[in-house]
Amino acid sequence: MDGTPIADTNTIIQIPNASTETVLAVAFAVDLTAGQYIELMYRGDNAAVRMVQTAAGASPTRPASPAVILKINLEAPAVGFVSKGLSPLLNEAEDDWLYGFA
Repeated sequence: MDGTPIADTNTIIQIPNASTETVLAVAFAVDLTAGQYIELMYRGDNAAVRMVQTAAGASPTRPASPAVILKINLEAPAVGFVSKGLSPLLNEAEDDWLYGFA
């Protein structure tokens, strides 16, 4: 938080070759106070590592797949759980954001 690594949140996945595709889903519960921020970071062994968005397809019909999905839930201690969460979706070019509420 605020530029400092959060303990026990590192996740390592090894992909054997460039033609391998995988989905990585990780959930963390982090307590923040007003004004704090978090940064998501990733690193690869070379500059060719990337997160890829895929377009919607046909035959069979299938939806697009965003490069990154981040879901944030707001919890209000005084009243309990608030079921409104902001979910921004970022495409590979990092120039297209979609926002959804759950």
